[in-house]
Amino acid sequence: MSINSLPTRIQDEEIVPIPLEHESYFYRHSPVKFTFELNNIIKHSATGMIFLTDKRLMFISEDLNEKFQTFYIKLADIVSSVRSVNMNFFGNNNVFSVTNKLRNGDAIKMSIEYDPVDTEDKRIFEDYYGMLITWTSKVPPVTAKNKNFSFKKSNPSDQYEQYESPPPYST
Repeated sequence: MSINSLPTRIQDEEIVPIPLEHESYFYRHSPVKFTFELNNIIKHSATGMIFLTDKRLMFISEDLNEKFQTFYIKLADIVSSVRSVNMNFFGNNNVFSVTNKLRNGDAIKMSIEYDPVDTEDKRIFEDYYGMLITWTSKVPPVTAKNKNFSFKKSNPSDQYEQYESPPPYST
């Protein structure tokens, strides 16, 4: 998780995040009011654009003169995600709220408030978010400890080169 350190660039007159290697974008929407609270202590809120990829959830404020400008969290750092249902008396459900527990033990409460006319966009975000959180929780991050390496002979002089084996097959 990172505050105000998201690498960005200008593309088609918009400020957008610079993608990570092999990162695929699934969703973006503007405007939303994005609020997050870290360990029930630090709270930030701003209006801007939300991005969801297969690796990160990101936010960029409309007003880059604000104290809170950017935010991102790697989905692989989330170990649990509990969604809160926010529905007012009139049935207007335009806020997505979730509490995420991170690998480092931190807890982040996030809410994304959509304009009431954009509730269908919110539902699309919820579907993608749920799918990606489920997928990233099943795929462990690649580290030196959990890489599956094998060796193959590269030439007859008994020198071996390292290559990554495919993941084990399970049903």
